[in-house]
Amino acid sequence: MATVLITGANRGLGLEFARQFSVQGWHVHACCRSPDQAGELAELANAAADRFTVHALDIDDFSTVDALASRLGGVPVDLLINNAGILDNRPVSFSEGARSSLQALGAIDYEGWGQVFHVNVIGPMRVTEALLSNVLASTVKKIVMISSIMGSITASDPDAFPPGGGVYIYRTTKAALNMIARNLAADLKARGVIVLSVNPGWVKTEMGGEDGMFTPETSVANMIKAIEASDLASTGSFISHDGTRLPW
Repeated sequence: MATVLITGANRGLGLEFARQFSVQGWHVHACCRSPDQAGELAELANAAADRFTVHALDIDDFSTVDALASRLGGVPVDLLINNAGILDNRPVSFSEGARSSLQALGAIDYEGWGQVFHVNVIGPMRVTEALLSNVLASTVKKIVMISSIMGSITASDPDAFPPGGGVYIYRTTKAALNMIARNLAADLKARGVIVLSVNPGWVKTEMGGEDGMFTPETSVANMIKAIEASDLASTGSFISHDGTRLPW
């Protein structure tokens, strides 16, 4: 039975990843900050009996990362999905005006920038390093970073979609996450590990807001197909949810 570990699994894309992999018969390790408040994860765990485990994990708190690694011990993790991330250090969605009013030139929250960077970049790297032995012990050996087209330097110009400008904090963290994926791919290819950065599209989640172009169900179903289709020849790639290559 293949095993997947998902961070940020209590809502949005993470929750949908957990649901779809569970339906497919995978053993799911679903991680979130407060399992006692994750009612939908508890329902999935009850339905899947002995192949669905909910773990406490706050990627902004490295002691919880170490505790997770200790609990897992030598359990193989075929697919590690670094999904947990934030748009801003305040509750906000893209639909509520993040593009125009938050993280804008002249109004940068530098303290908040550090916090978002720690969650979106350093956190996934720490989780990956802590669980690398679990991935190496598996059969599939895949690591996925949930990124964004907004982290593409090539696409972030005035004539591209999405247009460049604004959203400095979120854009730079996703660009940095892409660089981590490239480095990991280079370091781990000889050990048979496939590393991808994946853009889920603009999804109707708490972060994406109501104006999103895709439902979580559609985005995640597409991403799972793209992840399954990847191999060592495509390691280090930045792809969209439909499997197409994206410019860095």
